[in-house]
Amino acid sequence: MTTPKIQAQAPQQDLMSSFEKKKLSYALRLGILAGIVGFVAVWLLFEPTQTALVFYDFTTGTRPAEITVGGLCLILTLAISFACCMVTYRALYLESDSLTPVERVALQGRQNWVARITISITTTIIVTGVAWLLWILVGVMFTNLRVPFANALLITTLYATAIAYYITYWVSDLPSSRMMWLAIATFALGLMGSFLLADDPEWWRESLSYLGVDSGSNTLFNLSVISVGIIILTIWRDLINTLNILAEAELIPRWSLNALAVGSTISSLGIIGVGVFPVGVTPFTHFMHNLSVQGAVIICMIGMLGMRWLIPNIYHENFLRLGYAYAGLCVVFFLLYQFTNMLNFVALEIFCFVVITLWLYYLNEYTLLYIRQQDVEMIEKAVEKANRPLWEQLNEALSQQKVG
Repeated sequence: MTTPKIQAQAPQQDLMSSFEKKKLSYALRLGILAGIVGFVAVWLLFEPTQTALVFYDFTTGTRPAEITVGGLCLILTLAISFACCMVTYRALYLESDSLTPVERVALQGRQNWVARITISITTTIIVTGVAWLLWILVGVMFTNLRVPFANALLITTLYATAIAYYITYWVSDLPSSRMMWLAIATFALGLMGSFLLADDPEWWRESLSYLGVDSGSNTLFNLSVISVGIIILTIWRDLINTLNILAEAELIPRWSLNALAVGSTISSLGIIGVGVFPVGVTPFTHFMHNLSVQGAVIICMIGMLGMRWLIPNIYHENFLRLGYAYAGLCVVFFLLYQFTNMLNFVALEIFCFVVITLWLYYLNEYTLLYIRQQDVEMIEKAVEKANRPLWEQLNEALSQQKVG
């Protein structure tokens, strides 16, 4: 009788990588700290011997004078979201499993405080807005509900912990692709909120820009568009920083980078200008509004069609064809609007925004794909040059001009 052979066991694996465990631990620590803040806030602001109102019914005209559990949670949402974003913005990005060694080298030394502040403000606005809607729903479902002090303490502590945990988990490892989704979410939520708040139910017969002058929706719409423009500008600046490394490595010409930097800045400012200059208010704002829209679209179309010549030799043929296809789609949408009844101007604006956003997403992804294929030592030397003080770069540029 033969004894069965003992098969070697396969090595056990965990579903979570070491990086994911570190990010989880990092988020939990911030969550616990925020929970303590929420605990202390309830202890200081509520009377232990009295019950606390959960949230008032937003549909009624009367408002209680006392602070509510939901009201305190909204204040904590505002403070915790901004603080967590500012402190933890890309804190663990360089340790991400998704980064290659070349990308880690390329991302070293980046301290973009403009992006940190921009993402923090935008994320805080979105999270607070969503929380506001959820608490309104709670107020409608549980009108005039009161809970004991211990329950208010538990609700607020858990709520503050959850807000800090999820914000930290999301923002501590924040690639540009996820910033793009933040821009899309900001645009979508701003539009839907503006649709609901607009005083004119048939605003859609005009254009999206009409929401910027409607008395009910103008504030939300303009702030949303400005936020989207700032996020897009942040994404562009991150991409320019990456391309600057390629320019220092002499893989792309310096003039190409400068041209893209100027064009991307103007197009982003064009999006911001849509919110800053409402249409039809004064002749000046009307002119600036149209100039902003047209300038942003034209520059993006030039980028889609001209990337082969603007930044030669680094982008795959499929991406270049994609740019032609996206530009063609924008033209088709315009022709359908101009000569048929299939699209109105609002649909044209939304479709073009989606197409341009997708193109920007793939531009960033193909740039990173090219970076990943480069030699680590060469990129490391280029990063050292790219991160040298600004005055040294200016002196070097002036010296090259004198020699030339």
